[in-house]
Amino acid sequence: YNKIDAKTTLSLTNSTIDTNTATNDGGGIYNNVTDADGELALNESTVSNNEATNQGGGIHNNYGFASLTNSTVSGNEVGSGGKGGGIYNAANGEANFANSTVADNTDNDNTTNNGGDIYNNNPSLNFTVTNSVIAGSSGNAEVKGGGDKIKLKKANLLETTDNTSFDNTSNVVGGGDLESLNNNGGPTQTHALTSSSAALDAATGSPESEDQRGLDEQDGRDLGSFERVTGVNIGVLGPNS
Repeated sequence: YNKIDAKTTLSLTNSTIDTNTATNDGGGIYNNVTDADGELALNESTVSNNEATNQGGGIHNNYGFASLTNSTVSGNEVGSGGKGGGIYNAANGEANFANSTVADNTDNDNTTNNGGDIYNNNPSLNFTVTNSVIAGSSGNAEVKGGGDKIKLKKANLLETTDNTSFDNTSNVVGGGDLESLNNNGGPTQTHALTSSSAALDAATGSPESEDQRGLDEQDGRDLGSFERVTGVNIGVLGPNS
């Protein structure tokens, strides 16, 4: 829970937020800084298997700026009537995701309105997603917006566009094709890409040069937080901690 009444940054790097429960909002992280310049920064980190009753099973960004870079939000959920199984961005929040994976999150309302992976309730500020993967939610919409739609910039991969609201369809490139969340080397768990994934080598612009585990791109950066590199023994990357 990040509650600061001034400009500040909560930064998490190579960290895991796992198996937490909130009876209201923000099962894993609740960002509630009261200064618009306050920031939550997740780098090479995983938010997984958390649960909230209402909004933001993994992350609830209530105010300020939330950035996810080379990070994974997976296996989180909200209860019946809740919104944003993985991430809920409130009306006062602003967010930017780069080379991140949001997958396998759940809203238990089973409607078309609540955003299994992401719910954006921001009417005027920015919510941008770049070179990322959004896939495998157990709700009826991967991404849903109650106010402004999410801006998908450069290339992004959505497994489905059914009942989904966003402002640009040109960068929706295909199915998810993700392995389950697992130890793929490095300090945090990730979703590996299958050999047939449309995310392979699909990043555009200026993507992150390394993935969540610290591996360099190979023949072009993949979308999301995982870079598929052939011939690498994950043991040399070190175990998950």
